[in-house]
Amino acid sequence: MKFLKIYFIFLLFIVLVPVSGQWSDDFNYNALNDNPAWQGDTADFMIENGVLKLFAPAAGSSKLYRSEQPDFSSPWVWEFKLEMDFSPSNNNYAQVFLISEQNDLYSGSGVSASTAYYLRFGENGSEDAVELFRIDAGSSEPVSVARGSNGLVAQGFSRKYRIEYSGGNWTLFSGEEDDPYYYPEAQGTDTIFLSTGVFGFYLKYTVSNTQNYAFDDVFSGVYFPDTVAPAIGAAEAIDSHKLLLYFTEPVDSSALEPANYALSPAGNSAVALAFTGSEQETLEIEWENEFPSDQLLTLTVNMLEDISGNSAEGLQSTFT
Repeated sequence: MKFLKIYFIFLLFIVLVPVSGQWSDDFNYNALNDNPAWQGDTADFMIENGVLKLFAPAAGSSKLYRSEQPDFSSPWVWEFKLEMDFSPSNNNYAQVFLISEQNDLYSGSGVSASTAYYLRFGENGSEDAVELFRIDAGSSEPVSVARGSNGLVAQGFSRKYRIEYSGGNWTLFSGEEDDPYYYPEAQGTDTIFLSTGVFGFYLKYTVSNTQNYAFDDVFSGVYFPDTVAPAIGAAEAIDSHKLLLYFTEPVDSSALEPANYALSPAGNSAVALAFTGSEQETLEIEWENEFPSDQLLTLTVNMLEDISGNSAEGLQSTFT
């Protein structure tokens, strides 16, 4: 399965190069009043340890939103972390509005005053999945654009989400909050004709869940895809049988295939491979036979693929 990661170099790039309509919020401040961009039922929310949390006084619903002006002439991406510390249902659910024409934030029932695209977390039964909907102004029938994995959010969860949009094509990624990668969950097709609106959260909850929603690390901005193939940074023998191989970027699990590696002079085979960290940028390879002493060896990697699907063949590196 292909998976995706946000690179620090990408984050640095978007900080140094302003992009129209782009914004982010890590809630690293004391109270919502410190950031006037957020509006709505602000009294129902609090900031605690850099996390936005629901803190409602009684059962009901709450919404929070801020204006945005995405530039959909470029590929666009939304990211956020969401924790729901309970089993979602039709009485306890979250809707994350990627863009809504107005700040009414459709509740999920009745006639909508605005056209909007939103993610729904919560339904009855045990097959709960995140689902991307479009609702049209004047309609009471949301249209499903893409649906994630059934049952993945049926119980309490803490996950991160990334939604990419480009020219009518949607891709939904998600991952565990502490996982360095995003994994593809769903794809769909639907063209956005909005150019301005609001991003926001609509939360519905019973009395037992008035404090059980949390959000963090929200981002809306241009998506710069990774198009660079991986390469070998260096190869280093760490003992007579083992080699550390450093890549220029994280690579996918195909790098664990022993058949992808060959040594020259011939006569040795890779027998055990393992990444040395969660980032998957360094690989330890154990070989069947000892390395010849004081001899320059050439490692050839027949096939290598990064976590964005870029591939390279016939990569080589030398070591002694």
